[in-house]
Amino acid sequence: MNKKVIIGILIVLIIAIGVVVAYKVIEKSVTDREDFKFKVENIDSNPVNTVNQDNNEEYVYGDVFYAKIKKISTYNSITTILVEGLEVNDINHRGLFEFSIKDGTKILWRGTEIKLSDLKEGQNISITSIGVVEESSPARLTKVSRVILLDDEL
Repeated sequence: MNKKVIIGILIVLIIAIGVVVAYKVIEKSVTDREDFKFKVENIDSNPVNTVNQDNNEEYVYGDVFYAKIKKISTYNSITTILVEGLEVNDINHRGLFEFSIKDGTKILWRGTEIKLSDLKEGQNISITSIGVVEESSPARLTKVSRVILLDDEL
């Protein structure tokens, strides 16, 4: 019986040593590659613009979340929209947010650009925010690149 136990322990020990050696060989081959070596200064945290090849529509990375329009107001030719994040969002996008519609903001419905006047209180929208979120009450989105109307009808 002792021989079987000793042989079992030796087999387990040999397998464990083999796993460690294989791990070290793989780790060395990955970290020695030239493209793996980089400096922190070369990493860019800015959003990247890409082009969707299917329809040549520009896509901008950013925070996307869903909201219900609470209030639309215009003052000195600047339209500001107050929204409340929907429950389907993560916890950071469930409160009240405010943003202004600027020249670069696209407003879409079913892939087609629509007018700002097509947006109404009570509608559900998707918001793509590429700016910072100012901590105020309500939170202020500094740059919204896209608003998509989610409702079935205009």
